[in-house]
Amino acid sequence: MRSGPGSLRLLLAGSLLAAAGLTAALSSASAGGRGPAAVTGGLQQAYKASYYRAGAAELEAANRPIRDTDPLVVSATRVGHKALEPTMGVTKQGNAFMVAADFDTPGGQLASTTIMASYDGNKTWKDVTPRVGGSVTIPPTTLDPYIYVDQTTGRIYSDDLIVGCSVLQWSDDQGKTWSRGNPAACDAPVDDHQTIVTGKPRGGLPTVGYPNYLYYCVNKVADVQCARSLDGGTTFGPSGAPAFAGVQTEPQDGSGSDAGDVCGSLHGHIVTDPAGRLFLPKGHCGNPWLAVSEDGGQTWTRTLVNRMGAAGIQTSVASDTAGNLYYMWWGAKNFLPYMAVSRDHGKTFGPALLVAPPGVKAVNFPTIDAGSPGHVAITFPGTTDEDRSTARPWNYYMAVSTNALAPLPTFHSATANKVSDPIHRGACNSRCGNMFDFLDVVLAPSGAAWGVAVDTCTSVKCVRAEGPKLKSDETPSDAQGIVVRQLAGPGARKR
Repeated sequence: MRSGPGSLRLLLAGSLLAAAGLTAALSSASAGGRGPAAVTGGLQQAYKASYYRAGAAELEAANRPIRDTDPLVVSATRVGHKALEPTMGVTKQGNAFMVAADFDTPGGQLASTTIMASYDGNKTWKDVTPRVGGSVTIPPTTLDPYIYVDQTTGRIYSDDLIVGCSVLQWSDDQGKTWSRGNPAACDAPVDDHQTIVTGKPRGGLPTVGYPNYLYYCVNKVADVQCARSLDGGTTFGPSGAPAFAGVQTEPQDGSGSDAGDVCGSLHGHIVTDPAGRLFLPKGHCGNPWLAVSEDGGQTWTRTLVNRMGAAGIQTSVASDTAGNLYYMWWGAKNFLPYMAVSRDHGKTFGPALLVAPPGVKAVNFPTIDAGSPGHVAITFPGTTDEDRSTARPWNYYMAVSTNALAPLPTFHSATANKVSDPIHRGACNSRCGNMFDFLDVVLAPSGAAWGVAVDTCTSVKCVRAEGPKLKSDETPSDAQGIVVRQLAGPGARKR
């Protein structure tokens, strides 16, 4: 999306990021008055999901538009900070928090985390990062940032991966103050790609000073391990067996070998259901899988969600308030988003449903959250362009359904940007430019959907590029953080 003039060059993984001003299509993070208006020029659609069809039909898959009787209306606000692999949470009070990394330490070789907060419904955002002496962040550097809100207690957790372990800190007063936290928030060193969640105690061990278990799951290279805290994050211990093994001997879509397939240990974000069960999603050896624990992470079972291929490791799962599960991934052949539903706590799943808005040809980072039964929100970068040139434009989509338990649910979608003002150009596989490993979506307690995204295409020349090849000054090289909030439409006033 377009930004004004001015830039600051920073080194990021061998590429240059062009920091920029604010887009005309987005509200300023420091704007006052009435706050962000609805995105004008965004694409609003309604459609029904459709069943997955294998074979040649998979490559021609598309949903058809229907009459939109409850249009999804969203606002989009630039937070005023770069945001690599952002996550977010919204408290019962309606306050929103997001966290992301930027290579803004001296020399630009290491990243640091900034915690941003909005106390006025996405109108403005402010830096609430704990600092030493008013300048140095706690911790001073990060390898991976992560934020999570425990809805039952209101505690806001911020976790930063450091060499070998994590620094965990939390706020119990809506981000006004932060604990010094735990500088060793793991069971043992060698961690990567962390994810955290709280849940109702399950497994027989009593809690100490905090009502919920806190789980911390990571890629240990050889396998996926979870640690557990019984005291709100002050101490951690191993929870039990690995959720996934890096070398998998279980059949993978009928093609597993007795010797084992090297599937790796990167994974999606862990969630809990109302009863405290644990669910960890993973694109595992090319298929969508789910690890399930009924005993607080001591033991795990694994479910092959669907035999179709998954395009990536970062699959997503959500539980509604009745314990129904919604699993999301994107197809390995057509790169379109699919959803499957489980009504038995992840033991079995229904058919794969194509949930792409009409006209979308490919997506990345499809993410899902759930509220009341059948109420889900999904987000992803997506493109309507068949041409896979370096100028291929990408939009940021949000879609909401309140009947996701129906055989063919109805979705209402909107783009958070004008389609003439893309958030990215070119290839959007793997890390999609400077978006890095994932994006995030949450359904707030109010029922409104919130999403956090990254805008890599901010210069006027990038926005207006015609292709098919991009000139050097047209490349998408920025990484501005964007928060999208549902203003009206399905489910916005109930959860």
